[in-house]
Amino acid sequence: AFDAAGNRAEAFRRGENRTVFDVLGRNREHEVRAAAAPARVDVMVVGRKGVIVEPVTVRARATVVRASGRRCAVAASTPLAALVAALGREKVRYAVRDYGSCNRRRAGSSRQLFVTRIARERNSGQDGWVYKVDDLAPGRGAADSRLRSRDRMVWLYCEQDLETGGCQRSLRVVPAKKSGLAGESLTVRVFGYNDKRARRPVPAARVTLKSGRTEITSAMSAADGSALLTLPGAGRYDLAATATGLVPSFPVRIRTK
Repeated sequence: AFDAAGNRAEAFRRGENRTVFDVLGRNREHEVRAAAAPARVDVMVVGRKGVIVEPVTVRARATVVRASGRRCAVAASTPLAALVAALGREKVRYAVRDYGSCNRRRAGSSRQLFVTRIARERNSGQDGWVYKVDDLAPGRGAADSRLRSRDRMVWLYCEQDLETGGCQRSLRVVPAKKSGLAGESLTVRVFGYNDKRARRPVPAARVTLKSGRTEITSAMSAADGSALLTLPGAGRYDLAATATGLVPSFPVRIRTK
Protein backbone atom coordinates (compact mmCIF):
# COMPACT_ATOMS: atom_id res chain seq x y z
CA ALA A 1 0.00 0.00 0.00
CA PHE A 2 2.08 2.88 -1.27
CA ASP A 3 1.46 6.59 -1.31
CA ALA A 4 3.10 8.82 -3.93
CA ALA A 5 6.42 8.65 -2.09
CA GLY A 6 6.25 4.87 -1.75
CA ASN A 7 5.58 5.00 1.97
CA ARG A 8 3.36 2.01 2.77
CA ALA A 9 3.02 2.61 6.51
CA GLU A 10 1.82 6.20 6.17
CA ALA A 11 -0.51 5.22 3.36
CA PHE A 12 -2.23 2.62 5.52
CA ARG A 13 -2.65 5.14 8.35
CA ARG A 14 -4.39 7.51 5.95
CA GLY A 15 -6.51 4.76 4.49
CA GLU A 16 -4.73 5.00 1.15
CA ASN A 17 -3.61 1.63 -0.04
CA ARG A 18 -3.83 -0.01 -3.38
CA THR A 19 -7.16 -1.61 -2.51
CA VAL A 20 -8.61 1.84 -1.87
CA PHE A 21 -8.09 4.31 -4.67
CA ASP A 22 -5.54 6.09 -6.79
CA VAL A 23 -3.26 7.51 -4.11
CA LEU A 24 -1.89 10.11 -6.48
CA GLY A 25 -5.27 11.82 -6.32
CA ARG A 26 -5.52 12.43 -10.05
CA ASN A 27 -8.81 13.72 -11.36
CA ARG A 28 -9.42 10.98 -13.86
CA GLU A 29 -12.42 11.73 -16.05
CA HIS A 30 -13.20 8.21 -17.16
CA GLU A 31 -16.01 6.19 -15.57
CA VAL A 32 -15.73 2.47 -15.05
CA ARG A 33 -18.75 1.17 -16.93
CA ALA A 34 -20.49 -2.12 -16.34
CA ALA A 35 -19.58 -4.39 -19.23
CA ALA A 36 -22.28 -6.14 -21.25
CA ALA A 37 -20.42 -9.36 -20.49
CA PRO A 38 -18.64 -9.00 -17.11
CA ALA A 39 -15.11 -10.37 -17.02
CA ARG A 40 -14.81 -14.04 -16.16
CA VAL A 41 -11.84 -14.28 -13.79
CA ASP A 42 -10.15 -16.68 -11.40
CA VAL A 43 -10.16 -15.53 -7.79
CA MET A 44 -8.39 -16.75 -4.66
CA VAL A 45 -8.49 -15.22 -1.17
CA VAL A 46 -5.56 -15.87 1.17
CA GLY A 47 -5.51 -14.77 4.79
CA ARG A 48 -2.85 -14.79 7.47
CA LYS A 49 -3.69 -18.34 8.52
CA GLY A 50 -4.27 -19.85 5.11
CA VAL A 51 -6.57 -19.92 2.12
CA ILE A 52 -10.05 -18.52 2.83
CA VAL A 53 -11.44 -19.05 -0.68
CA GLU A 54 -9.86 -21.69 -2.89
CA PRO A 55 -9.36 -20.72 -6.55
CA VAL A 56 -12.75 -20.24 -8.14
CA THR A 57 -13.93 -18.82 -11.46
CA VAL A 58 -16.56 -16.08 -11.23
CA ARG A 59 -18.26 -13.43 -13.32
CA ALA A 60 -17.38 -10.02 -11.92
CA ARG A 61 -20.89 -8.61 -12.22
CA ALA A 62 -21.95 -5.12 -11.18
CA THR A 63 -23.11 -5.13 -7.57
CA VAL A 64 -23.97 -2.98 -4.57
CA VAL A 65 -22.05 -3.13 -1.28
CA ARG A 66 -22.62 -1.59 2.13
CA ALA A 67 -19.89 0.80 3.22
CA SER A 68 -19.84 3.38 6.01
CA GLY A 69 -23.61 3.21 6.41
CA ARG A 70 -24.31 3.67 2.70
CA ARG A 71 -25.17 1.42 -0.21
CA CYS A 72 -22.52 1.84 -2.90
CA ALA A 73 -22.60 0.85 -6.56
CA VAL A 74 -19.64 -1.21 -7.78
CA ALA A 75 -18.99 -1.52 -11.51
CA ALA A 76 -18.72 -4.86 -13.26
CA SER A 77 -15.28 -6.26 -14.11
CA THR A 78 -13.62 -4.59 -11.13
CA PRO A 79 -11.52 -6.37 -8.49
CA LEU A 80 -14.10 -5.54 -5.82
CA ALA A 81 -16.95 -6.98 -7.91
CA ALA A 82 -14.96 -10.18 -8.42
CA LEU A 83 -14.16 -10.40 -4.72
CA VAL A 84 -17.82 -9.96 -3.75
CA ALA A 85 -18.81 -12.71 -6.20
CA ALA A 86 -16.21 -15.14 -4.82
CA LEU A 87 -17.03 -14.42 -1.19
CA GLY A 88 -20.75 -14.73 -1.92
CA ARG A 89 -20.32 -18.23 -3.34
CA GLU A 90 -18.56 -19.35 -0.16
CA LYS A 91 -20.78 -17.27 2.17
CA VAL A 92 -17.77 -15.43 3.60
CA ARG A 93 -18.48 -12.08 5.23
CA TYR A 94 -16.52 -8.91 4.60
CA ALA A 95 -16.50 -5.22 5.50
CA VAL A 96 -15.89 -2.14 3.36
CA ARG A 97 -15.24 1.47 4.31
CA ASP A 98 -15.87 4.48 2.10
CA TYR A 99 -13.41 7.36 2.19
CA GLY A 100 -15.48 9.35 -0.32
CA SER A 101 -19.19 9.82 -0.86
CA CYS A 102 -20.44 6.74 -2.68
CA ASN A 103 -24.04 6.10 -3.70
CA ARG A 104 -25.96 3.21 -5.19
CA ARG A 105 -26.74 4.92 -8.50
CA ARG A 106 -23.30 5.81 -9.86
CA ALA A 107 -20.37 3.40 -9.81
CA GLY A 108 -17.95 6.28 -10.34
CA SER A 109 -18.79 7.52 -6.84
CA SER A 110 -17.28 4.36 -5.32
CA ARG A 111 -13.62 4.87 -6.22
CA GLN A 112 -12.60 5.31 -2.59
CA LEU A 113 -13.96 2.06 -1.19
CA PHE A 114 -11.59 0.24 1.14
CA VAL A 115 -11.81 -3.45 2.11
CA THR A 116 -11.23 -3.56 5.87
CA ARG A 117 -12.14 -7.14 6.74
CA ILE A 118 -12.55 -10.53 5.10
CA ALA A 119 -13.87 -13.36 7.27
CA ARG A 120 -12.49 -12.55 10.74
CA GLU A 121 -9.28 -10.95 9.54
CA ARG A 122 -9.25 -7.17 9.91
CA ASN A 123 -6.69 -4.65 8.75
CA SER A 124 -4.27 -3.85 11.53
CA GLY A 125 -1.65 -1.10 11.57
CA GLN A 126 0.48 -1.35 8.45
CA ASP A 127 -0.97 -4.71 7.38
CA GLY A 128 -4.21 -5.36 5.59
CA TRP A 129 -6.11 -6.56 2.55
CA VAL A 130 -4.72 -5.88 -0.93
CA TYR A 131 -5.09 -7.48 -4.34
CA LYS A 132 -2.84 -8.60 -7.17
CA VAL A 133 -3.80 -9.32 -10.77
CA ASP A 134 -1.62 -11.87 -12.54
CA ASP A 135 0.99 -11.37 -9.80
CA LEU A 136 1.04 -7.57 -10.17
CA ALA A 137 -0.23 -5.08 -7.58
CA PRO A 138 -1.86 -2.43 -9.83
CA GLY A 139 -1.76 0.41 -7.30
CA ARG A 140 -5.36 1.40 -8.05
CA GLY A 141 -8.59 1.11 -6.11
CA ALA A 142 -10.49 -2.15 -6.06
CA ALA A 143 -13.60 -0.40 -7.42
CA ASP A 144 -11.61 1.73 -9.86
CA SER A 145 -9.57 -0.80 -11.80
CA ARG A 146 -10.65 -3.01 -14.68
CA LEU A 147 -10.25 -6.77 -15.01
CA ARG A 148 -10.17 -8.72 -18.24
CA SER A 149 -11.52 -12.20 -18.80
CA ARG A 150 -8.97 -14.89 -17.91
CA ASP A 151 -7.22 -12.65 -15.38
CA ARG A 152 -6.11 -14.33 -12.18
CA MET A 153 -6.68 -12.22 -9.10
CA VAL A 154 -5.59 -12.96 -5.55
CA TRP A 155 -6.75 -11.01 -2.53
CA LEU A 156 -4.18 -11.43 0.21
CA TYR A 157 -3.68 -10.21 3.73
CA CYS A 158 -0.50 -8.24 3.22
CA GLU A 159 2.04 -8.51 6.01
CA GLN A 160 4.42 -5.73 5.21
CA ASP A 161 8.11 -6.47 4.83
CA LEU A 162 9.80 -3.62 6.70
CA GLU A 163 12.91 -3.84 4.51
CA THR A 164 11.26 -3.83 1.09
CA GLY A 165 7.96 -2.14 1.94
CA GLY A 166 6.21 -4.87 -0.06
CA CYS A 167 3.85 -7.74 0.61
CA GLN A 168 4.72 -11.42 0.66
CA ARG A 169 5.49 -12.84 -2.76
CA SER A 170 2.91 -14.77 -4.75
CA LEU A 171 3.90 -18.13 -6.21
CA ARG A 172 3.57 -19.35 -9.75
CA VAL A 173 4.31 -22.90 -10.86
CA VAL A 174 5.54 -23.35 -14.44
CA PRO A 175 5.56 -26.89 -15.92
CA ALA A 176 7.85 -27.81 -18.81
CA LYS A 177 4.74 -29.24 -20.50
CA LYS A 178 1.06 -29.56 -19.71
CA SER A 179 0.48 -33.07 -21.01
CA GLY A 180 2.37 -36.33 -21.21
CA LEU A 181 2.33 -40.07 -20.79
CA ALA A 182 1.84 -41.84 -17.48
CA GLY A 183 5.20 -42.63 -15.92
CA GLU A 184 7.04 -39.81 -17.67
CA SER A 185 8.99 -37.22 -15.69
CA LEU A 186 7.66 -33.69 -15.45
CA THR A 187 10.03 -30.83 -14.67
CA VAL A 188 8.48 -27.77 -13.09
CA ARG A 189 9.84 -24.49 -11.74
CA VAL A 190 8.47 -22.38 -8.92
CA PHE A 191 8.81 -18.60 -8.95
CA GLY A 192 7.85 -15.95 -6.43
CA TYR A 193 6.63 -12.55 -7.65
CA ASN A 194 6.85 -9.31 -5.71
CA ASP A 195 4.31 -6.47 -5.98
CA LYS A 196 5.91 -5.20 -9.20
CA ARG A 197 5.90 -8.68 -10.78
CA ALA A 198 9.66 -9.12 -10.50
CA ARG A 199 10.28 -12.81 -10.06
CA ARG A 200 12.87 -15.05 -8.46
CA PRO A 201 13.16 -18.84 -8.05
CA VAL A 202 11.72 -20.24 -4.82
CA PRO A 203 13.54 -23.11 -3.10
CA ALA A 204 11.85 -25.43 -0.59
CA ALA A 205 8.41 -24.98 -2.14
CA ARG A 206 6.11 -27.97 -2.03
CA VAL A 207 4.85 -28.92 -5.49
CA THR A 208 1.84 -31.21 -5.72
CA LEU A 209 -0.30 -32.96 -8.29
CA LYS A 210 -3.88 -33.45 -7.13
CA SER A 211 -7.01 -35.09 -8.43
CA GLY A 212 -9.76 -33.05 -6.84
CA ARG A 213 -8.77 -32.80 -3.18
CA THR A 214 -6.69 -35.98 -3.27
CA GLU A 215 -2.92 -35.55 -3.49
CA ILE A 216 -1.37 -37.96 -5.98
CA THR A 217 2.32 -37.03 -5.77
CA SER A 218 4.56 -34.23 -4.55
CA ALA A 219 8.14 -32.93 -4.52
CA MET A 220 10.18 -30.11 -2.98
CA SER A 221 11.80 -27.47 -5.18
CA ALA A 222 15.59 -27.16 -5.28
CA ALA A 223 17.67 -24.00 -4.88
CA ASP A 224 16.88 -22.96 -8.45
CA GLY A 225 13.15 -23.45 -7.92
CA SER A 226 13.02 -26.66 -9.97
CA ALA A 227 11.26 -29.88 -9.00
CA LEU A 228 10.73 -33.23 -10.67
CA LEU A 229 7.48 -35.19 -10.60
CA THR A 230 6.45 -38.50 -12.13
CA LEU A 231 3.23 -38.26 -14.08
CA PRO A 232 0.49 -40.52 -12.72
CA GLY A 233 -2.03 -42.63 -14.65
CA ALA A 234 -4.27 -41.26 -17.36
CA GLY A 235 -6.40 -38.36 -16.19
CA ARG A 236 -6.49 -34.66 -15.41
CA TYR A 237 -4.63 -33.24 -12.46
CA ASP A 238 -4.01 -29.87 -10.81
CA LEU A 239 -0.40 -28.80 -10.37
CA ALA A 240 0.21 -26.23 -7.61
CA ALA A 241 2.90 -24.95 -5.25
CA THR A 242 2.97 -23.73 -1.66
CA ALA A 243 5.76 -22.30 0.51
CA THR A 244 5.89 -21.01 4.06
CA GLY A 245 5.11 -17.31 4.28
CA LEU A 246 4.24 -16.95 0.59
CA VAL A 247 0.95 -16.81 -1.31
CA PRO A 248 0.05 -20.19 -2.87
CA SER A 249 0.02 -20.54 -6.63
CA PHE A 250 -3.05 -20.91 -8.76
CA PRO A 251 -3.33 -24.46 -10.08
CA VAL A 252 -2.24 -25.46 -13.59
CA ARG A 253 -4.12 -28.27 -15.31
CA ILE A 254 -1.99 -31.26 -16.35
CA ARG A 255 -3.28 -34.06 -18.59
CA THR A 256 -1.84 -37.54 -18.89
CA LYS A 257 -2.53 -40.44 -21.23
